[in-house]
Amino acid sequence: MGPTGLLVYISVLLAFFSATQAYNVTRLLGQYPEFGLLNQYINDSGLAGEINRRGTVTILAVDNSTLSSISGRSKDSIKAIVSTHVILDYYDEKKLMNIKNDSTTLTTLFQSSGIANDNQGHILAYNAGGGHFYFGSAVKGASLNAQFVKTVVTQPYNISVLQVSQPIIPPGIDAQSPWPAPGARTAFPPKKHDGSSDTPAAESPSNDDDSAAADAPSDDVASSPSPSSAPATAPGPADKSAAADEDSGSDSSSSSSLTRVKMGLVGTVMALASLLVAL
Repeated sequence: MGPTGLLVYISVLLAFFSATQAYNVTRLLGQYPEFGLLNQYINDSGLAGEINRRGTVTILAVDNSTLSSISGRSKDSIKAIVSTHVILDYYDEKKLMNIKNDSTTLTTLFQSSGIANDNQGHILAYNAGGGHFYFGSAVKGASLNAQFVKTVVTQPYNISVLQVSQPIIPPGIDAQSPWPAPGARTAFPPKKHDGSSDTPAAESPSNDDDSAAADAPSDDVASSPSPSSAPATAPGPADKSAAADEDSGSDSSSSSSLTRVKMGLVGTVMALASLLVAL
């Protein structure tokens, strides 16, 4: 083989190596000390090589102080939890904002292990609007309480590292992670439009909108109290201006009723006066 052929051969090998080794997850996470514990778990559990062999992944990274909450679990449980944070697809903020129908199911590295049961190896990604995204186990009844914090680093379209607020722990992986009660429903965080609210998923699930509306006070009841109820407090100026348009119909009806009552009283007085004159 001549020099030219040798150079071509080396170039092909380098191109192949670059395509198959697009990133090194250990080296990448090593640049961010706040994710040192996650990096340690990835290496100790033998997941680093498997992640590096993947052409495209998204890692949901949890910082050291938060991830330390799983340190007392078995090695198998830690491996399962960590591999649940490795999505076998590329996601960045732009792609999360384009999630259709608000939520989508994502496949994780844990699913490829062959030991995941009943959606343990899948997670849900939920677009709550206003740049708020939530993640959680796809097991029915599990909480979507891992909130997107920030983008750490992206290498389109090979690897993306997104920080989330807490670990995603698949139900049923050990005694500390029981399965949800039969028939339990997954609670989705409330929709957000201006990014001003950070209400946790467990407190205000979006599928309870109907019950929240039922608990809200009714304008009709407030404007027409029963005879036995205590007098309602007079609304302030802001309340009056806010309700002016909505109550215009009822105000007109009340005005007509009062006019009829006044006319009836005048007629009664005039009749009594005529009777007195006749007597």
